[in-house]
Amino acid sequence: LDPNKLAGRGLTASDVVNLSAYAVTSLQALLDTAHQIGPSVLIDLQDGFVLVLEGVALSNLSSTNFLL
Repeated sequence: LDPNKLAGRGLTASDVVNLSAYAVTSLQALLDTAHQIGPSVLIDLQDGFVLVLEGVALSNLSSTNFLL
């Protein structure tokens, strides 16, 4: 695995992913880089960083899941 990848297991409604250190300007900008790959969501954070949310449906992600 690429050491720059972060993995999570089954994001819940109360979980918050802190992305404030990344240049993400809005939820829509974040979701524009997201892809559903089987049972996981892959989010390209640019500069070689990728966030993988395992067991998560892209359609279930909302602004309450992210600190931008």
